[in-house]
Amino acid sequence: MYLKSINNVIGYKDLPDGFNANFNENKTYIVGANFQRKSTVGSLFNWCLTGTSLLGKEKEQVASDNRNVKNVIVDITFVDNFRN
Repeated sequence: MYLKSINNVIGYKDLPDGFNANFNENKTYIVGANFQRKSTVGSLFNWCLTGTSLLGKEKEQVASDNRNVKNVIVDITFVDNFRN
């Protein structure tokens, strides 16, 4: 099983609404300069699966304060590539 995509993110921290990211079946690297939201993408994935921040802190505020967002919406797609 692998993470195929994160789509249609709305209201998560400072990610732009409608944020999308596609991942490769073998390996995916998230590379970029400082302050390009690389950690935010990792944090989003972790929060969706565990409900905690990357540091394991529960009840982390994830909705954007700047946009008066009360709910966060995320669509994550996994592919089960298990073969007999």
